[in-house]
Amino acid sequence: MFIKNILYLFLISIAFVSCDYEPPGLEKSAGESSFSIRVVQIKCAASLDDCKDGLAHGVSAISFYSHDPCEDINDSSPIVASGSSTLSCDGSTCNTDINEFLNGNVLVKSLSQGSYTLVSFIDLNENSLPDLDEPYLCAHDVQISASKNNSALSVVLVRTRAEAIL
Repeated sequence: MFIKNILYLFLISIAFVSCDYEPPGLEKSAGESSFSIRVVQIKCAASLDDCKDGLAHGVSAISFYSHDPCEDINDSSPIVASGSSTLSCDGSTCNTDINEFLNGNVLVKSLSQGSYTLVSFIDLNENSLPDLDEPYLCAHDVQISASKNNSALSVVLVRTRAEAIL
């Protein structure tokens, strides 16, 4: 009888635990949903001399998520999460994947559901800022949501920041 009661309690506890299941990448806090941050796959097109000539080989590509719109991005824009990765060049293009993001020194694995601006650039002078002569792309309305959970973002850099803001 005692073993039967323990078994019965065990089965009930499993039922309660299974009700709290959340899909991978989904976390809830304070009433809002958070989803895994999206991996950014960066490719620098051969139309940019820095990529065509392999000058970007070994330098970092940087991507950051912000709430500022593209036209307002500047050195003081609030950054929600930022990541970088070293470029690899094959003679005609340079590529890398950024799959780890930080906010300050804190690892960011998920963002609140919503729309973000994603800024990606190749940091040729290694100052961690998107300068006018560096390959650059700013994408607005990048979605973090259940339907986009765990999907990568492909970014192709085809012009410099100076050309992008004209």
